[in-house]
Amino acid sequence: MLIQRISLICCLLFLFVSLNAQVWTLPKNSLYTNIGWTGYTYSDKFDETGEIQPLNFDVTDNTFQLFAQYGITDKLTVQTSIPYKLIKSTNYYGITTNPVPAPNYYTGDTLQYFGNIELGGIYKIFDGKPMVSVSLMASLNSTDRNYISGLQTGFNSNAIKPGAGVMWSFNKAWLQYYLGAEIRDNNYAMALISNLEYGYKFGEAFYLAAQAYMRFPEPGENDCDCTTTLTAMYNSNQTYVGLGLKGGYSYKAFGINAGLNTAFFAKNAPAQIAPSISLQYKY
Repeated sequence: MLIQRISLICCLLFLFVSLNAQVWTLPKNSLYTNIGWTGYTYSDKFDETGEIQPLNFDVTDNTFQLFAQYGITDKLTVQTSIPYKLIKSTNYYGITTNPVPAPNYYTGDTLQYFGNIELGGIYKIFDGKPMVSVSLMASLNSTDRNYISGLQTGFNSNAIKPGAGVMWSFNKAWLQYYLGAEIRDNNYAMALISNLEYGYKFGEAFYLAAQAYMRFPEPGENDCDCTTTLTAMYNSNQTYVGLGLKGGYSYKAFGINAGLNTAFFAKNAPAQIAPSISLQYKY
């Protein structure tokens, strides 16, 4: 039970990439691309009080994502992320009382569609120690959902995400902090998001970094009171506080990255740990 309590899916490496990218900028005419995958199966969730509850069915969530950045100038970088999700659930395997059957939403189902596509930019306002940047991202409601089975591929809302970041570099190490907000439509709660990261580079090829991150929403309503609360998928009041670990290896223009997350506290979120991996190219 303790292992379950400290495990939380937060999109793992995709979360890492998104938050890091809102602090760093690229040199003019530089390109960074990242193609990644994360996959997990969970059968428990954190409810609205933070307690772990069984689903009595399994949900498998696989995400493939393309992430890209381009340096317009030495101070302005534009970026986009395009996730595509493959989700499925099993039939209900809990106890039912005859002759009352299990509800319709306990029937296994599948859903394949885009997640929340994001695009925006980062502007470096001070290039010193620390480096200071501001960012503005738009998250699109490019998702799909099935309210019968409770599956959905992302938040059922559009969002604007303003934020600011600071970064210190020390020889082979770095320390950065990001603070931002999610301002959502469709009666979704506004949320405060934050990320603190410390990393160290071993030689020219390897790096390792640790993160602390959080998401705290204001009290708000979901777009509907329906079965997505049963699967804990992209609810309005999703809350978490956790730690992450990531590492990678690069050779010339190419690289590979991997990461894992754990959470100390969560609400309205799946309870599970998941691996994630991505390949990168930059010039």
